[in-house]
Amino acid sequence: MSKRMGLCVGGIGCAAAVLLAGITMFAQIPAPSALECPILLDFQGGVSGEVIGVQFIDRIDGVKGNKIELKDEQKAKFRLALVTYKIRKPANKSLTLAAADVTLHYNHGDKTEVAPSEGLSFFSTTQDGERPMDLSQSMGPGFVKSTTTAKCIAATEIYADSVFCFMEPETRECWICIGQPLSRKPVVTQGYKF
Repeated sequence: MSKRMGLCVGGIGCAAAVLLAGITMFAQIPAPSALECPILLDFQGGVSGEVIGVQFIDRIDGVKGNKIELKDEQKAKFRLALVTYKIRKPANKSLTLAAADVTLHYNHGDKTEVAPSEGLSFFSTTQDGERPMDLSQSMGPGFVKSTTTAKCIAATEIYADSVFCFMEPETRECWICIGQPLSRKPVVTQGYKF
């Protein structure tokens, strides 16, 4: 066999191996999912909101006997912020909101901060009155979430509260931000095994 033919056969063999490896790798990649982000307020689909009130408190009681209360030494420097917001939506649209998606962006003095929600109320159709609050059982929002009831599904305006910890006394401008996916298309993984 000539040198030239040997190189040609070797090159074809390498190309076939690379092609086979590529096909094998491609076959192992999970197919794209048609699922959408499971908990999403669709701001392009007619949902909007605004902050309508902020109260500074030092204790809040939640459902299931949970509570968040500042210690005496913390009360000298901080408060909890109970933020009420209104959500406008199409009638007969169900919503689910996760506390982990809700953050409070705010200015205090000459600084800007972001605080995660430590609790989320049930939705209601009235601005006034107390709404039962589901509080995280550990630091961080965990998987606290709220879903609209039949009465709230029918409504075009609903209300909710979120609680944020360790707010400074000079807290001024506040914005509620609700997480959104970077894209509608999910990243599909193969998961992992133990």
